[in-house]
Amino acid sequence: MNENKKTLGELLNASYSAFGYAIGFSCLVNLLMLTAPIYMLQVFDRVLPSQSSDTLVYLTIIAILAIIVYGILDIARAQVLTRVSWWIDNKLSPIALAKSLDHTLLGGSYAAQSLADITTLRQFLSSPSIYAFFDAPWIIIFLIVIFLLSFPLGIIATLGAIVLLSLAILNEKVSRKPLEQANTLHMNNQESISNSIRQAECIQAMGMMSPIVSKWLHNNEAVLAMQCTASDRSGIVLSFSKSIRLILQILILGVGAYYVINGELTSGAMLAASIIMGRALAPAEQAIGAWKQAINALQAYRRLQHYLSQPETRPPEILLPKPQGRIDVNNLLYIPAGAKKPVIQGVQFTLMPGESLGIIGPSGSGKSTLARLLVGIWPPTNGTVRLDGANIYTWNRQDIGNHVGYLPQDTLLFKGSVKENIARMDKIEDAKIISAAQFVGVHDMILHLSHGYDTDTSRYHLSGGQAQRIALARAFYGSPALVVLDEPESNLDQEGLAALELIYKNAQKSGITIIVVSQRPMLMKHCNKVLVMRDGHMERFGLYAEIIR
Repeated sequence: MNENKKTLGELLNASYSAFGYAIGFSCLVNLLMLTAPIYMLQVFDRVLPSQSSDTLVYLTIIAILAIIVYGILDIARAQVLTRVSWWIDNKLSPIALAKSLDHTLLGGSYAAQSLADITTLRQFLSSPSIYAFFDAPWIIIFLIVIFLLSFPLGIIATLGAIVLLSLAILNEKVSRKPLEQANTLHMNNQESISNSIRQAECIQAMGMMSPIVSKWLHNNEAVLAMQCTASDRSGIVLSFSKSIRLILQILILGVGAYYVINGELTSGAMLAASIIMGRALAPAEQAIGAWKQAINALQAYRRLQHYLSQPETRPPEILLPKPQGRIDVNNLLYIPAGAKKPVIQGVQFTLMPGESLGIIGPSGSGKSTLARLLVGIWPPTNGTVRLDGANIYTWNRQDIGNHVGYLPQDTLLFKGSVKENIARMDKIEDAKIISAAQFVGVHDMILHLSHGYDTDTSRYHLSGGQAQRIALARAFYGSPALVVLDEPESNLDQEGLAALELIYKNAQKSGITIIVVSQRPMLMKHCNKVLVMRDGHMERFGLYAEIIR
């Protein structure tokens, strides 16, 4: 069974009880809202004619106590909805984040939006906007009470409720499409601007600011136009509904006064009916005002439901013992999603524990793609990469992180301290951190930073070479069995390149299987074997002395 689907179902089932409490509190809150009209009815129809001060005091005390209870229950309802929205967020966010990180590697476009959708859902569930939907069923009950007070006034209130509910439906019809289009355009625009921000250096260096801003402005204008259309339509309906409600209040008082004059209705009943009608029509008017937020929440819910119910990209796997580092690549084929031509085809080789392999070839030959397949980032279209006989792609990701190190072509450090980055943002173990730094020859460099291992990488400007060497320490943290380095020499100066040779030697002494991707054949001299890639195929494979002459 899909674990995410199961978890989502469990979340919904567990939330039903909390929403049940919220509905129960809403029932009591709405009942207690009858306090004011009942109090007014009793004062005008009983207390004033009888001139009874004692009755007035008792009624006032009871009404005040009822209003206090009303306030407590209203607070309780708000807190229940706030807590359940937080609980859903806390449960869903880790699942969505993990799934997003996995799907992003496979080109998923929605991954980054999933957490924003959870926030949208949480904000709606904890906002007063949702009260309109809890209170809506009470429209009928309040109308029945008005009928009990006066049949003609009940007719007026019912017709008014029908008109306002019709306006709410009309508001949904006229605003839904532009809101959905605006939300879609906004998501695309945010994705585009996030990509531009990541390329800020390139934009500044090549004077691309003007076209980038112009493109964003054009897209943003389309979003604003759609939102403006929806707001205009919703605003017209909302204003019309307010006018209708005021007219109904006047009609209730006017018709009520007519019946009071003719002795067919008491003044208390007239005022009570006016107050109750205002309460009966409030949910419909609130729904019109909250419709935009409700549509956004509904869209977010549907996207999350669809996203989290998708099958796992990796089948479940049991925890396996620590590998020795044997690599078996069998007839590897990789075709990217949406492409027809293979990027990798027919690659196969074996490395014994402790052996090293250098992968060289021209740009576009598939070296970096092969590196990603070797550490299980992407699933091969056909064939397998096996670590100690187990398919590396299906290996438990949390577990395999203890046995595999990886340096991507584009090195980025996480926001945090140097030691947190070396420890892979996990539990800080000083001995293991220092050991990894010494292993790659970066210990002294780190000590010369402003705060040593506690230096904040997001605040202290590290050079490309410094970041690269810290990332190398991260790759070798915890003595992994397999390490794959994609162009580790990039950004390195002579000192860094000398340290790189030390890394190769230390890896061989430690029995670590190491695979190095590079465009420099001379960097392969410490590798046991060399693989030459061209157009996604193995052009040559063999010992270093045989390949590099």
